[in-house]
Amino acid sequence: MEEDSSLVLVVDRVDFPASTGAAETEPPLPVPNPTELGWSLFVRSIIQHSFIMMRRESLVENGLDYRDMYHCAEDFDLYHRLSEVGCLAMLPDILGVITDHGENTSTVRRQEMDINGQAFLRDRYNAYIDDFDVSEEDIDIIWNILVNRSFCRSKKDLLRGGEVFQEVAKGFVRKRMLKPEDAVRIYEKASETWWRVIAASSIVLGPTCLFYRKRYEKLSHYRVTPAAFAKAFIKSLILPFLKR
Repeated sequence: MEEDSSLVLVVDRVDFPASTGAAETEPPLPVPNPTELGWSLFVRSIIQHSFIMMRRESLVENGLDYRDMYHCAEDFDLYHRLSEVGCLAMLPDILGVITDHGENTSTVRRQEMDINGQAFLRDRYNAYIDDFDVSEEDIDIIWNILVNRSFCRSKKDLLRGGEVFQEVAKGFVRKRMLKPEDAVRIYEKASETWWRVIAASSIVLGPTCLFYRKRYEKLSHYRVTPAAFAKAFIKSLILPFLKR
């Protein structure tokens, strides 16, 4: 941070040990660049609070602090606002381990985190979308699918969530005044993210929703490969049958 004055926050990658003894590293390599890391906060937070370093001057000069109104989600909220005044960076090194010991805030205060998290994320989405107001119902869809990584509950929710997510991607590119090459990358990230949502949700909603991908391919040059589509189609047919 001493060498780059544009950086306002630096974080490292961490391991999440699983009960099997294996570990899931968040996020996988390659690490996102500063623009991608800022965009990732509109999906979910991959920044772990225990492993960050923030520039104090940036907080003071911009009047930034944790906001009690978003208790249990105030760190996520602060990262969003920090990304608007400077660059966030992620180290490729794995320098931490997070263990679920049963007393984690994300476990014992989950309901409060979800309520306040949705409130602040709705505020951020509305700050980036000009054409319509993001409702509580809209942000509940986004939070359920992207932050909690749950299956979409209906095809209607899948379509509405995709519409909202597509618009916030456009707003992010516009309001951050991204260079053309950075804009292309963010649009590709957004298209890829929503394809993953569609593919996962097809296990519950059925294979027909896989064809919704066409709506979001207009956003970027990202295209689902025939092999990836076939794999998702087969899973959407087989997995529900195996669970019976």
